[in-house]
Amino acid sequence: MCSSILEIIDVLARKKRVRIAIGAGDEIVGRANVLEAAKDAADIADVTVVESPNAAAELIGLLRCGEVEGAVRGSLDASKVMKELRSVFKPDKLGRIALLETAEGVQFFLAPVGVDEGNSFDERCFLVDSGARLLRSIGVNPRIGVLSGGRAGDLGRHISVDMSIKNAEKLVTRFKDRETIKHCHILVEEAVKDGANLIIAPKGITGNLMFRSLAFLGSGRGYGAPVIGLEKVFVDTSRSGRTEEYLVALKIAAALANRVHPLGR
Repeated sequence: MCSSILEIIDVLARKKRVRIAIGAGDEIVGRANVLEAAKDAADIADVTVVESPNAAAELIGLLRCGEVEGAVRGSLDASKVMKELRSVFKPDKLGRIALLETAEGVQFFLAPVGVDEGNSFDERCFLVDSGARLLRSIGVNPRIGVLSGGRAGDLGRHISVDMSIKNAEKLVTRFKDRETIKHCHILVEEAVKDGANLIIAPKGITGNLMFRSLAFLGSGRGYGAPVIGLEKVFVDTSRSGRTEEYLVALKIAAALANRVHPLGR
């Protein structure tokens, strides 16, 4: 039986003891959950909790200087942390790929999930390429499902639907000679059923709504989102996440620090 993504991450996280930092903000529940997760992760990694008025800069500073092998946003403010990441590392492109789990226990990565991400064809190409490399780096063969705004028979119903379907087809055509990739149209449930482990939403707003619908309304779970476009390991999380989310995010960071293959093809 094939191992789940979470099982693979757990094994990799324990491969070698690494140093991981996680941020703790002022919000009481989020901070308490971060502290509990850091305690629970003590058997996997040396975890440093960063909590101060300038926590975002301190967290990214630890990563930049190599004092830790990976970092997790924890319950810090997203805008401050992402601004600091861009300021310090100056990446050409930056994105997030969220690890999700359905109520039935099926796990997959989803991108884009930031409302300002994946809004152009080039950005979605970046997410497909980087997401596939991320999966391979932890020893998982990518199976990519590309979503669009309608079924094949919906062409002609509205210009926005037509553009979404055609853009998805264009994306699949770009990668079909080197990736296992399929246009799943609007049928995300079929993409999951067919075993897609990387699902590409039409744009960031759509992906964000999918994430929230599954994790907050649909009895699913969100486990953090590795940031792509960096040479360093950084995992984004919700500001008000559960202890389990922060614990798995710490495991993801440790697993990526211990990854099977360098982040490349």
